Amino acid sequence: MNRSTLYVGSILVLSILASVAAGVPRVNAQEIPQSGAIMTDKGEIMGVVNIISDGHKINVKAATEFTPPQGKVYEGWLADNNPGASRYTLSLGEFTKDGTLSYDANLVNAYTYTHFGVTAEPVNDADPRPDTSFIVGFYKLAPPFGK
Repeated sequence: MNRSTLYVGSILVLSILASVAAGVPRVNAQEIPQSGAIMTDKGEIMGVVNIISDGHKINVKAATEFTPPQGKVYEGWLADNNPGASRYTLSLGEFTKDGTLSYDANLVNAYTYTHFGVTAEPVNDADPRPDTSFIVGFYKLAPPFGK
């Protein structure tokens, strides 16, 4: 299976998941899904991400076929990169060995984040901050994110 087939398949699966989730009854606010390609700094597609949030609850699913460098693991992040903002980064955890990441949480304001990012971190990294020298990929979140 080539890389483009995997990405097209992943995008279809994520689209189906978003459609299924769209049919789930909402208690508070409307959940807004968005999906897209995780891009490298060289303009390559490294994976796909699907994010669903109502501003508080957030569900993130990501997948990549890329493998981390020796001694590293991929870690997903939400980042607040608005001008004059906190620049806070929230770790979503480590990608599994099969190249997937799944994150669910209830946040005070999920829409404050502007980007989803992937870094290559040392295995068993004790530092809770992202290693910004190893940013592997990113996805710019669309509104209502970035508030």
